Order: sequence, then C-alpha cells, then structure tokens
Amino acid sequence: EAVVSTQSTGDRLVRGEFAAEGDGDNELKQVSEVTKASLVLAIFYGLIITGALPLSPALGVLCGALFMVALLLNNILLGRRDPFIPIQNAFWKVACSKHQKIE
Repeated sequence: EAVVSTQSTGDRLVRGEFAAEGDGDNELKQVSEVTKASLVLAIFYGLIITGALPLSPALGVLCGALFMVALLLNNILLGRRDPFIPIQNAFWKVACSKHQKIE
C-alpha cells in the first residue's frame, strides 16, 4: 500500500498535478524571511570572497551570524514579520516597470 501511494504521488508530481496542501506550503510562491536572509548573506559572502568587500571570510561569517540574530530579535521584540518587504516591493516595482504596456 505504501509503495503504491508513493508511486502515485511521484506520478502526480511528474505530471504537474500535485498541489500543495495550503498556500504557505510552497516556498517558491511565498518565500520565507529566512530564505531571503540567506540569499542576502550569500551575496554578501560572495562579495567578500571575490574581494569586492575588504573583509576576512571569518569576519564575514561573524557579521552574517549577527545579522541572523538581529532578524530573530526583530521578530521577537518588535513583533515585525518580514523586514525585507520594502526591499522586495522596490525590486518588483523596478523589475515590472520595464514590462508595462505602451499605449
């Protein structure tokens, strides 16, 4: 029974008929704050590795850890949900402004 249900789930996934249980279950549709922070830290660390930022990799990791702790404290103490929303809105405004219809 378990093998049959696994195969049918895999089959539905391959065919594109697999739907998430809820709207928040799909990370690609609704990106979490941790994913956004990880992307920011990856870019930050990449700039350190390439030499664009004059920091040692160890100091970069320390700054990244402090950044994650600051986000956690922001959520706990201030009750804010996602501090990346203004940056995200500005990005989409710039990205989508080039694709508007010309009338």
